[in-house]
Amino acid sequence: MKKTITLFITVALLALASVCLAAKPIVVFGAMGVGTHYLMNKLEKPKFLKVANHNCAMGKIDGYPVGVMSTHMGMVNAASAATIAMEKFKPLYALSTGTAGAHRDQLRLNDIILCDRMCNSNVYVSEPRPRGAGSNGNDWSYEDSEICLNNQWDRIRYLRSDAKLMAIAKNTPYSKGLLVVGTSTSGDVWNRECDEIDFIRSNFNTHCEDMETFAIASVCAKYGVPMMGVRIICNNELVNVTNENVFGAEDFYVTSANNCQDYVYDVIKGIVKSIKH
Repeated sequence: MKKTITLFITVALLALASVCLAAKPIVVFGAMGVGTHYLMNKLEKPKFLKVANHNCAMGKIDGYPVGVMSTHMGMVNAASAATIAMEKFKPLYALSTGTAGAHRDQLRLNDIILCDRMCNSNVYVSEPRPRGAGSNGNDWSYEDSEICLNNQWDRIRYLRSDAKLMAIAKNTPYSKGLLVVGTSTSGDVWNRECDEIDFIRSNFNTHCEDMETFAIASVCAKYGVPMMGVRIICNNELVNVTNENVFGAEDFYVTSANNCQDYVYDVIKGIVKSIKH
């Protein structure tokens, strides 16, 4: 009887090991080295490589394959890196992570936004104005983005994070700030004008902004890969424009980026647990 039980356990463990070896990885994207290197080094036996000049690390978390990729900043770089990752790594899930600027007065340094919705605030139409009449961003009308979702091209304002991933993230403890379910916007702009931030929020009901999440989400949508955006607040121009000791100093960017990576590591452990069960 003992031999039968031992054999059964051995077979089960070998089957689990073979599944993990053949499993599609979870891929985590971050813009800069400060947003990826800490997590790369937390992987089990990380293997470092370059893919199309993007720094990557492949390893495991709790025995499950995980890749971490630095996209570099901006929508084009993020979309390019995500496309490369979809083709090369064939991920099961993807996460877009990193720092963000706040769009709400009450958000503070190290609060994390779980991006239930993601949008693109770079798609707009300006009203005709003759030379010499100047420019007024508050007259612009925002447009929806052209996205391929469920194999259909359409005009879409918001992409959604995967419900299963969101549920796991919401149940993952975090002690460095608040966990807030909200809307992120992405664009190739670093907004420091409070009125412009308010204008974007009034159009999209946003909580934060970054430069990559929507681009990564749009690529994942095209490939049918469930994804989630996780962004940590590193500055809030709405409540503190000038005090660099509170918002904006580089040491705080590093601290916030590492806090985000610690949290994402714990989220991935929860995802791996759900996969194995």
